[in-house]
Amino acid sequence: MSKLNVNFQIPYPTLIETIFVYFLLRYRKWKYGHSFRRIKLTQNKYAIVDVEDFETLNQYKWFASKGGNTFYARRTIYINGKGKLVQMHRAVMKYNGELFIDHIDGNGLNNRKANLRTATREENKHNSRKRRGMADSKYIGVTLDKKTKRWRVRIGYKGKRIFLGNFDDEIEAAKAYDEAAKELYGEFAKLNYPDESGSAPAISSLSPDAPAVLRPLRFSTK
Repeated sequence: MSKLNVNFQIPYPTLIETIFVYFLLRYRKWKYGHSFRRIKLTQNKYAIVDVEDFETLNQYKWFASKGGNTFYARRTIYINGKGKLVQMHRAVMKYNGELFIDHIDGNGLNNRKANLRTATREENKHNSRKRRGMADSKYIGVTLDKKTKRWRVRIGYKGKRIFLGNFDDEIEAAKAYDEAAKELYGEFAKLNYPDESGSAPAISSLSPDAPAVLRPLRFSTK
């Protein structure tokens, strides 16, 4: 009676990788509150995506591209010999319309769907960080008046710069900006102190053409 030889091979690398990814996702969910996968880019950068989007996106070669104060994940495709730029955040949202895709946390490499939303150009601009090297303050909307040595607060709205007042304290000035930003920009407001709640410093003065929604915030300084 002849022996039956059966070759049974276990793909150890695949099995080990599967186990590793399983525990990695569990750890990330425990630490960050959600699971995610990373996609390697150029310039030693990584894009963050949802687990269900990883396989589809990871089959392509993406590169890191600087834009403003952040990086974005992009790749180039060629159609009839002409190059076309594909942005990962638009691929995730499956959106090719005229609106912008806004990264809620300001990180252009965080392409989890929970961090993305459609926005107008104006709304997208409201959620922008302060550019490095601008003015004398690290806070959005705050600059130092070198003559008076006080902190001046302005906010942009519909193409205009609205003057909110001068403050002796830089932090108070930053919080006054936040109060106005929440009123004007709503969910798209990029705040200096996003984790704080409660009353903010009242705005000391307003431009004559300031929106009516800011009027209740005004008070007179002595």
